[in-house]
Amino acid sequence: MKKTLLFIALLIGGFASVHASDPNTNTTISNPVPVPVKDVDNSSFGRPKAPSKQHIECWYCDGELSFDFVIPEGECTLYVTDYATGFMTQYVFDSADHADIYVGSLPNGGAVEISTESGHTYYGQIIFE
Repeated sequence: MKKTLLFIALLIGGFASVHASDPNTNTTISNPVPVPVKDVDNSSFGRPKAPSKQHIECWYCDGELSFDFVIPEGECTLYVTDYATGFMTQYVFDSADHADIYVGSLPNGGAVEISTESGHTYYGQIIFE
């Protein structure tokens, strides 16, 4: 009987110490990396333009790119190029809602290009500092 009580006490003590561990010690969650995305200016006219009201928030974290468009531009085609391998992958998403797209691990960074249904092209780079 004493052995059973001792075993239960050790089991409960071990269970409590597992759940009391520091949640900030998880090493699988990395910090989000902001990806600045800029409009590619294809204009051949020499006239100055008004600043665009469009702004695209883009973040890379744990193999996933997240996008938020201020002004939706319809269906988008995303091209991601891995700098380590040169391999390019294509994805399609709608810019009307928040989009999370799993692109995989990019340990050396990569290039991001977005072509929208409304005819705009945007470019960005995933750079780790």
